[in-house]
Amino acid sequence: MHRLLLATTLSSFLAAAAARAQTPPGEADFEAGLAAVHAQMQKARWNDARTALVALVGQHEKRIYVQAQCEAIVSDLRTCAFYAIAKVPKLAECITGKVTFYDEATGRLKVTYSDKLTDWQGAEESQLLVNPIVFAGSYTVTISGKRYPGPDKSLRVLFDLDPSGDSWFLADFGSTGDAGGYFQSGVMQGKGDEEPHWVADARLRGTPLAPFKAVVRVGDGQVEMVLDNKSVVKTKREKVEFGHVGLMRSSCTSCDEIVLEGKVEPSFLQGRVDEALAAQREQFDKSFDAKKQLPAWLFERPDVPRIAARDDSWIPGLTSGVSRAANEMLELCQKGKYAEAAKALAQLRDGDMAAISRQFMKAWIAVRFGRGEHAEPICAELLAKDAEMTQARLLRGQALEGMGRVAEAIAEYEAAVKQDPGCEHAHDQLCVALLRRNRTDDARRVVREAKTKHGLWDEMAQLETMLAMAARGPNWPRRFVNRTTHYEVVSDIDQKMCAEACRVLEASYVNLMAQLTWIKEDKSQPRFRVFLFSGESGYQDYVKAIVGEAAPHTAGIYSPVLKQLLIWNVTRREDMVRTIRHEGFHQFLDRIMENPPTWLNEGMAEFWETAKHEQGKLVGGQLRREHVATLTRSRNSLPKLKDFVYGGRGDFYEFAQQRYAQGWALVHFLRKGPRENTARFEKLWNELRTAKGAHAALDVAFAGVDWDEFERQFWLHLTSLK
Repeated sequence: MHRLLLATTLSSFLAAAAARAQTPPGEADFEAGLAAVHAQMQKARWNDARTALVALVGQHEKRIYVQAQCEAIVSDLRTCAFYAIAKVPKLAECITGKVTFYDEATGRLKVTYSDKLTDWQGAEESQLLVNPIVFAGSYTVTISGKRYPGPDKSLRVLFDLDPSGDSWFLADFGSTGDAGGYFQSGVMQGKGDEEPHWVADARLRGTPLAPFKAVVRVGDGQVEMVLDNKSVVKTKREKVEFGHVGLMRSSCTSCDEIVLEGKVEPSFLQGRVDEALAAQREQFDKSFDAKKQLPAWLFERPDVPRIAARDDSWIPGLTSGVSRAANEMLELCQKGKYAEAAKALAQLRDGDMAAISRQFMKAWIAVRFGRGEHAEPICAELLAKDAEMTQARLLRGQALEGMGRVAEAIAEYEAAVKQDPGCEHAHDQLCVALLRRNRTDDARRVVREAKTKHGLWDEMAQLETMLAMAARGPNWPRRFVNRTTHYEVVSDIDQKMCAEACRVLEASYVNLMAQLTWIKEDKSQPRFRVFLFSGESGYQDYVKAIVGEAAPHTAGIYSPVLKQLLIWNVTRREDMVRTIRHEGFHQFLDRIMENPPTWLNEGMAEFWETAKHEQGKLVGGQLRREHVATLTRSRNSLPKLKDFVYGGRGDFYEFAQQRYAQGWALVHFLRKGPRENTARFEKLWNELRTAKGAHAALDVAFAGVDWDEFERQFWLHLTSLK
């Protein structure tokens, strides 16, 4: 009996196992296999990852869920194929001079330049050539030649040249002077446009046109000039964290050999590696053809009909027969001049634009001003007349988001997708709203269904790429990770940099919580994600893939959609720390409140980025002289404070230099000004956290303010800072 039962049970088990073995793999299996490929990529096992990826696609032949990820699969394959053959140069190979010694652990470098000065940079009209290597500590410059510069010429070496070019020191070995052959030499200091002055000088008797060897020793606390083994000048060295070395062009003609030796800041070399890889990648992309390595069916569009949108126009009721005045109003909207557009809209009549279009535009402009509470009832009225008006439903969702009613906003986007599945904007807005709330899986479902059920293959390509970036981050040839309580920092630089960034961010987080709010720890919330790029090329490429264009003149950026903080390896560590604090504040604020006013978000980041340790805690609000100077210079062209406080994003970023300064100054006035301002700031902060919307919070915090008097006190406060 027992034997029969055992045989029956075993037979059932084997039958079930056989059935499972015959069941074709499904979407969950594909996702698991893809995760394994990505794990291989993060370990830089490029050939293994490529082989596994091609095999995985083959195992799920002609499955629509694989075709839906075609763009991401091709991107992964391209990355694996490139790094499998890429030659990652060593840091020392990125210098045209001859590197005779380099220790990556200590940063000690010795490089000799003889016939090539390719590394040295300077505009054609400039008399100065600067070596891009940044020294961080003591270093020595040794120059030798067969002929010292002739009469009335001098050998001049700039050292401790600030990366910004604002401050510099010059070792001048002199030129022929008096009849006895003596000439003045020594160290000079220059700053900005000021006239340089002697720090230390001496009379030196030299031999023009004779062989020479000049040395500038820049020590921890002393600078010494030596000519032909004779000390010329010794003087105290100013405390300088970083410095370049430069030469006057007229001096270079007499230099047969230039030797730089000392401890370097590695960011320059790391940036060169990044540039070299970017150049290799550009050449690789010209010949790479994914279709030769992946099956043809992957690139085919499944037989899913493309559902058409109900109305392709972005304004309901809009016809081509609008008046010139209406077109001018729309042009003002496209330029972001919403205040002018609102005035122009108010003057339009039925003959200029249909009533329904004017009503919609009134709500649209209100949303752009951040006045969701004004726009929402208008959209509700439009939907009451036509429940299938997709434009009004999407706009109502934006208004609700601005008011902090996120769940209702997402419900509106979902309703728009359901009612009008052919409208790509509905899918876009729903996907972005979900990503902003860390609902990545739900966002992925929206994009996949838009493709596989509604035929929006091309329209969803950018969102598919964004989803892949949200999940995987940058693809690097090497990857370092450091995790702390609240942060995960990933970089292609080194482990030390990851740990330092975590230290800065954790210190900022703790102090921000203590000074501004108390955040109840939510174990379900993921760590803040931070990516540090070794060079600007990789950073800009990644940013371009996110926002559609590069972000020149930026050291970092925070993406509230991807929830990623991106920083690149700028030369000065001080600048990098400031950028980490600035963008880190945006990341912090994004988690605790919805849609804060732009001036507050950027002004607080400017206020916080210069924070210093005082009595055991970080304190922001240090004097920013450059901001004070900008405001003083631009005072007559600045908006009044009331207009600034209630202004929108478009105006802020169109006049970024002035608005960043004004944002910092207003935050400084509220936080470090009169006591009533401190109370006003706290009220604003608390109101914003109640998620009632930015403008509603501003109305409460600034209720009863005499704006003329407030403006006068603001400028008095700013003047006192000078």
